[in-house]
Amino acid sequence: MARKPTEVLTGIEIGTSAIKVCAGHPLGDGSISIIGVDETPCVNKVVKGEVQDVELIKELLEDTLNRVEEATGCGIGKAYLAITGAHIASVNAQGGVPIQAEDRKITNDDIVNATRNARGYRLPIDQISINSCQRAYLIDGERPMSQPLGMVAGTLTADIHFIYGNYNNVQTSCNLVDEVLGFPATDIAFAGIADMYGLALETEPNSGVLVVDIGAGVTEYVVYYEEGCMHSGQVTIGCEQLANDLSIGLRLPIPKAREVLRSNGSAMRRAEGGVRHVKVQTGLAHPPRTFKESTIQTIIETRLLELFQIVRDDLAEHRMLELLSNGVVLCGGGALIPHIAELAASFFAVPARIGQPGNVTGAESEIQSPRYVTPIGLLHLGYQLGEMEKSNAMPFWEVMKQDLSKISNVAKRAIKF
Repeated sequence: MARKPTEVLTGIEIGTSAIKVCAGHPLGDGSISIIGVDETPCVNKVVKGEVQDVELIKELLEDTLNRVEEATGCGIGKAYLAITGAHIASVNAQGGVPIQAEDRKITNDDIVNATRNARGYRLPIDQISINSCQRAYLIDGERPMSQPLGMVAGTLTADIHFIYGNYNNVQTSCNLVDEVLGFPATDIAFAGIADMYGLALETEPNSGVLVVDIGAGVTEYVVYYEEGCMHSGQVTIGCEQLANDLSIGLRLPIPKAREVLRSNGSAMRRAEGGVRHVKVQTGLAHPPRTFKESTIQTIIETRLLELFQIVRDDLAEHRMLELLSNGVVLCGGGALIPHIAELAASFFAVPARIGQPGNVTGAESEIQSPRYVTPIGLLHLGYQLGEMEKSNAMPFWEVMKQDLSKISNVAKRAIKF
C-alpha cells in the first residue's frame, strides 16, 4: 500500500552494518521528540556505504519502516536520507562582488550576490551536489568574517564548501527510498553533515571541533567552526576493516572476528593486556583458541592509528588543525570501542570525547548512543530546512523583521540555498 507523506520527520541511514530509521516531531524549543526508532542488519548487502543489492535493501527498508509505523501509530513523514561512500568528495569555491554603495558599506544584496556567484561553481557532469556550506566571507580578499553586513570594504567574497558525489550512486539510494516510501525523500545530506546537527554543536559556538564518525565501512569527518562546516572528508576504513584485520591476524572467520572486536576490543594496548588471555570458540568440533589481549589490542590500535593519520594529513593539507580548539568528537559504532577517545586525544593532541545525540527527548534508552547520531541529525536538519523554507517564503522586508541571528545561523551551516 502506497504511503502518503505526513508532518512526522523521518531520518533514514542505510549503513554498511544496518538500516536505521528514526521518526520524531520538532518541539518549539528546537529539540526533537523521538516517537519511533528501529534498525535492521544489512551486513554484506551494503559495502563501504554503497548499496550492493537494491531489491533486498528495499525489502529490509520496508520492514524497518513498517515496524516504526506500527510502534508509533503514525505514517512516515518527510524523509531525510544520509549519503556516504567512497564516491563522496568536496571542494571550496569562491565568488565575489565589488561594493558599490557610496559609503562602501556591505549590504544584504552584496551578500546574496557574492554567495550566488560562489554557487556558480560547476561540478563535473557526472557529479551531484549534496550539501553546500558557508565557510566565511572575505573582506577585500583577506579578512574572514562570519557576519559582514555593514562592514566597510572594496570587495566581498563568499567562500563555500561543496560536498558532492557520483550522480548514479546518489540516485540509486534516492530511487530505492522513493520506491519504498511511494514519494521522494525531502532531502539528502552527507552523513558527516547530519552528525554535525545530531551532536547539537551549535551549543558550542565559535569553537572548532573535529567530528569523526567511524561506521562499519566508512569513516566520515567534518571540521565544525563558527557554526559552519569548514572542511569534510571520508575514508573507506571502518569497523569491518578492523574485523578483517583481526580475521587475518588471528586466523579467525569474519563472524568470529566481529565478536572479538565487540567483546574484547580496545583501541589502545593496555599494560595488563600482555598477561590476560581471551578464549575464542571457533566451532563445535574444535577446541577454543587462546589469544593474548595485547595481540588483539595491537591489531586494532594499528588500524585506528592509520585511520587517524589519514584524517590528520588531510586536515594539515587544508590548514584545519589550527581550528580544533574544542577537540575531537567521536561517533558512529566505532566510538563504542573502549579507550578510542583516549587514543584520539593522544594522537591529535587535543581533548577528545564520545558524542551522543543532542536536543532530543523520548526513547532515551534506545537513541542515547553514538550509533544514532546520524539519523537523529537528519531530523534536526529536516527541522532547520523547514524553518529556512518558511523564511524564504516571506518577502525580504518581512524576513528582516525576524530574528536575524536565527535565520543566518540556519543558512550558514549546511543548507542548499
